[in-house]
Amino acid sequence: MNTSPSKHTKTHPQKPNKFNDRETSKDTLEQIAEELTDQARRRLPNGVLKGILTGHEEDIRQQAILLALTWYLQGERIDPDNPVDAWHAPRAITGALRIIKRDTLKELLGDAEHQDRMPTIPTTTIHPVMIRPCDWPTPIMRDLCRRAIRVALLEVKISPLNAAVAEAVYVNGTHVNDLAKWRNVHRSSIYQHLTRVRPQLRNIIESMELPLIDLL
Repeated sequence: MNTSPSKHTKTHPQKPNKFNDRETSKDTLEQIAEELTDQARRRLPNGVLKGILTGHEEDIRQQAILLALTWYLQGERIDPDNPVDAWHAPRAITGALRIIKRDTLKELLGDAEHQDRMPTIPTTTIHPVMIRPCDWPTPIMRDLCRRAIRVALLEVKISPLNAAVAEAVYVNGTHVNDLAKWRNVHRSSIYQHLTRVRPQLRNIIESMELPLIDLL
């Protein structure tokens, strides 16, 4: 009796496990965040900035990591004129560091100029929680979130990846479903990051005082 399989027997290829694929993508996000952190430390070690930027290395590194992660999460190219370019972490963090250093310098110079011009003008401030969130203009809400994310990141209350996901959703208005689809992860992975961030943002925003005119 011939017990060998029939030559007509068809073998069906195993279907890919989407769940495993998405878990791999989740791990990839963590690896990218770690690689960007390592690259940022190599490219901008402590003590290298001079002048008005002295001592701002950590702030610039964290913001650059956040910016590079945001580019990755939203699928943005580093060079829009060269669409064949794939994601490249060293190039991403180099570009992000350059942008953040420029913006930080402008911010510091602007603050110094503002203080010189208006040294004695009183400002009426108010806690954001004294105005209902539904009454806040959208730009104000997003700016508050952006500031709070930056503070939480610098105080190491959230990770760079937590911050990037929160900025994509709360600041840039990206829908959770879209973000999960772009990066091939489960929505639950995105919500986990947001769950870690929300209480930190709430506490930070509640401690803020802003010029009253900004909230009107």
